Amino acid sequence: MPSRGKTFIYFDFSEEFVYNISLNWSKNSNMGLLKMDQKIEFKTKIKNPNFPAVTDISPEDVVSHKTKVRLIDVRRPDEYEGELGHIPGAELLTLDYLPQKISELPKDETIVFICRSGQRSGQATAFALENGFKDVYNMKGGMLLWNELNLETEGKS
Repeated sequence: MPSRGKTFIYFDFSEEFVYNISLNWSKNSNMGLLKMDQKIEFKTKIKNPNFPAVTDISPEDVVSHKTKVRLIDVRRPDEYEGELGHIPGAELLTLDYLPQKISELPKDETIVFICRSGQRSGQATAFALENGFKDVYNMKGGMLLWNELNLETEGKS
C-alpha cells in the first residue's frame, strides 16, 4: 500500500517515465503527449452502460494512441504487478487516492483510465468528469480484455 507520509515510492515504467505516488512527473521531451486542443479521435467510442457521462474506448484504440495519451491504472499495487500485469507506460494511481490527487492531473491532456474489468476505471472517469476534466476515457474490459487480446503487458507475477 502506498505511503501517506513523506516517503515516495518510485515506479520506473520505461526510460521515458518516472512516477511517484505524489504525482511528480519527469518525462522525456519526445513522449508526444497531446494537449486537449489536439484532440484524438477514437474509433471505438461508446457510452458506458453504468456511468452515462463516461465514454468507453477499446483496448485496440488505446494501443493505436498509446503514445499520445496518459494511461492511469487505478488498481491496487498488488493487482498492477499481479497476474494480469499492466500496460507498459501506465501510471499507477489507486482509485482510493484519486480524490486526493485529482487536482495534480493535467486537465489539458487526454487521459485513459484502466482497471481489471472496466468498472473501477469507469468510476475514475466519472469522477474526473465531475471535477472538470473533459478529455477522459475508460478502457472497456480493463486488463482482462487487454490480456484476452494478447496485447503487450509488463510486471506480471
